[in-house]
Amino acid sequence: MSRTWSPLGLVVAVLFSLPACASSEEGQPPPPPDDAPPVTPEQQMALDDFLESQSPGDQHEKLAPLIGRFEARILHWIAPDQAPSESSGVLENTWALGGLFVLSQYRGEELGRPFEGLGLLGYDTLRQKYVGNWADSMSSAPWPTATGDLLEDEDALTLSRVMTDPMTGQLIKIRDVTTFVDDDHITYEIFVTRPGADETKVLEAQYTRIPT
Repeated sequence: MSRTWSPLGLVVAVLFSLPACASSEEGQPPPPPDDAPPVTPEQQMALDDFLESQSPGDQHEKLAPLIGRFEARILHWIAPDQAPSESSGVLENTWALGGLFVLSQYRGEELGRPFEGLGLLGYDTLRQKYVGNWADSMSSAPWPTATGDLLEDEDALTLSRVMTDPMTGQLIKIRDVTTFVDDDHITYEIFVTRPGADETKVLEAQYTRIPT
């Protein structure tokens, strides 16, 4: 997988390219880039080390089973004492941003309405945690970033986040569990803990790989 420049990487590159003393006389514009001194060997080494640390690695490769197109069977619980509603759709996962993230694109229906969603899942090498984001056509706000780890046997990925329940305005805890059942089947579950209540499962997605 190729090396990519993250926004943080670009900022670091700019910082390393600045002269050691960048002050100028008050009211004077900064010197043009051509006047900046060359990057020192120490600065270049630090920049190279940083970029190397941001390259896709073994932890990213462990997300490879997600890549592909999948038929989706979705079970959605409005309340724990009610039977779930059922819907269907198609999930397509591809590598994005030079292999640093899995880009998920979902199209189907939810609660009887057309539904689309976009997700990014990757591994933060600085925090040494898996990270995930999600946005969809049923909400004007993206979900907060979730963080988590692979289980010891590496057959499931658990991510957690705290977010505001758009229906009640209360803070709730969300736990996502992605289970790699086998090469062609993945299960994704969402568990919610609301204030003063036990954790309940609100969604289960059963993904079956579509042959290419």
